[in-house]
Amino acid sequence: MFTDKYYPDRIAAESLDTYLEKGWYRMGQSIFTTHFLSFDRRFYSAIWIRLPLNNYVFSKRLRKLCRRNEELFRYEYGPMRLDEEKETLTKFLSKNPMPWTSWWNGHDSGILVDWDVTYFPTIYVLDAQGVIRFKDLRGEKLEEAVNELLHELESAN
Repeated sequence: MFTDKYYPDRIAAESLDTYLEKGWYRMGQSIFTTHFLSFDRRFYSAIWIRLPLNNYVFSKRLRKLCRRNEELFRYEYGPMRLDEEKETLTKFLSKNPMPWTSWWNGHDSGILVDWDVTYFPTIYVLDAQGVIRFKDLRGEKLEEAVNELLHELESAN
């Protein structure tokens, strides 16, 4: 098998976790796995990994960016759980307290719909007024976006 795709209407958290454990990747409404990826007409071997956030360490570049801006910005990160029932989340949190805010989103509304979250992780960069200005930037592009917002903030003051 080189490629396989699955387009579920709904999927239980346990089933999704099983797919992810086996090296599948979730994007939008599809779940897929492949042995190769093509970028710029070149093929690369795909190695799907899961990043355990409890041991995650930001890159040196991102740590520097956060330190440089800690007085101007608040940043938060943490895992997101998708549970069908509020009771599932409540039980999980009673056994596994988390150091970040958790909430139940409801079925087809709330922050996932409002913020157009279609896959995880999704990175949003908000300006000083709380308006989403950038989405899904990483590395240098993320740093450039933060610097742009800093420049705007400095110019306004």
